[in-house]
Amino acid sequence: MNPPNVKTTVTDPETNITYQILAYRQLTPAEAKTSIVGFYRLLKKNRRPKPGETVTITTAIGRS
Repeated sequence: MNPPNVKTTVTDPETNITYQILAYRQLTPAEAKTSIVGFYRLLKKNRRPKPGETVTITTAIGRS
């Protein structure tokens, strides 16, 4: 199976962190937020992204 190749980009204006979420289709704002929250749940506290960084998240949303 091919990896997800549709990119949804979200930027947090408070922290200036850009999230590039790869999925099988364009994500709604709610789906993008769910992916970002899941990313932070899996992350250790000392590995938080710094302001200005770009984070790439891969999700299976939209896979049929």
